[in-house]
Amino acid sequence: MAHLFCELFYRAQVAGIVLGDSAALPFTQAQLGEALGMALVTVNRLLQALRRTDSMDFRAGTLRVVHWERLCEIGEFDPDYLSVPNPF
Repeated sequence: MAHLFCELFYRAQVAGIVLGDSAALPFTQAQLGEALGMALVTVNRLLQALRRTDSMDFRAGTLRVVHWERLCEIGEFDPDYLSVPNPF
């Protein structure tokens, strides 16, 4: 989940649709669970765990990245595989 959030935030940054530290991700926890193959209760627990890291928050369809490097470390995210320019 952290990796997915990193990729979506990175792509939003490249597209120029990040406002400050937030990007609109208009989907629900249920849709997130479907995309990741997780039960809703698992999605909720994992979101709570990610919030406790103080790296991100996802509520009401908005992803707020508080600490980019920490979120990348948690999600083992390396954007080198993406074919988009580095926005950071």
